[in-house]
Amino acid sequence: MHKKPSATIFVYANAAILIGLALYFSLFPAGIVLYDLTDPHIRNPGMPRAALRLFKELTPKYGRWAQKRLGSDRGASLSSQGISGTEWPLFGSIFYLWSVESLQQAWEQD
Repeated sequence: MHKKPSATIFVYANAAILIGLALYFSLFPAGIVLYDLTDPHIRNPGMPRAALRLFKELTPKYGRWAQKRLGSDRGASLSSQGISGTEWPLFGSIFYLWSVESLQQAWEQD
């Protein structure tokens, strides 16, 4: 005969999983924020550490979005009432390219 596992094992396992998830989703982001706040370039001239990290995370996503956007011809199907649907992709791309330029200049200086 096999013994059935006690219900308390499942209760403790579920509690441990929930505590782990709570710590991961609260302490990990707080740690990243505190780490970024200790960067001397936040208050002084220079490129903050977070800028390069965010750029590395954003670039592949932005590239996928841009390829999908170009292939969709969505801008051609918008009416004159949907101008924001054609403006915001352009503005986002300009801001992205300005950030690339700023990161390049900071890299050349340092």
